[in-house]
Parts: sequence; C-alpha cells; structure tokens
Amino acid sequence: MEKELPYFSVEDAFGGSQAWFTHDLWMRLGGCAAVTACDCSIYFSLYKNLPAAYPGAVAMMTKKEYTDFGRVMKPYLKPRFHGIDTLAIYQDGFGRFLHDR
Repeated sequence: MEKELPYFSVEDAFGGSQAWFTHDLWMRLGGCAAVTACDCSIYFSLYKNLPAAYPGAVAMMTKKEYTDFGRVMKPYLKPRFHGIDTLAIYQDGFGRFLHDR
C-alpha cells in the first residue's frame, strides 16, 4: 500500500511555481532553486514541526503569499545566469536561510 505524503496547495496548484513571479524576470526565468526552497520551508513548517522555517505556513495559500515568500528567499538563492548548478550552492543558500530562522 502506497502512502501519500501530505502537501500544501497554492490556490489550485500543489506547491509553488516560478511562473508566478510575473514582476521579477530573474525569479521567473531562473528561480527554480528558490522556489524549491520555499516549498521545502513551507513543508517543514507544516509537517515537520519546524514552524520557524515559514511562520505563515498554511495548508492553502494564495499566489501572492507564495510570491511574497519567494522574495524573502531570493537573496539566499539568488538566480544566476548559469543557475544554481551545484548542490553546494543550494545547500549554502538554503542552509543560511534556515540558520537565520
């Protein structure tokens, strides 16, 4: 029997999307690492007893709430011309975000 992981919704979607960053070209084109870090933070807050990872976490969010959080994450995993192309860059940025919380 398969067990489905709990997840959160952003309006009609499961998790976030970098396509929602319509007013931030870099996040829309190259913000995939920041978006995955946002999803992880929300998941950790809701389901892993780490509320500081995203204090505003709710099981059903709006796209505005999500993109506002993306702007908080962006300085930690700033989109680059070649992307976040190593695990070390991702771990460093996301680790700094979590440490600051």
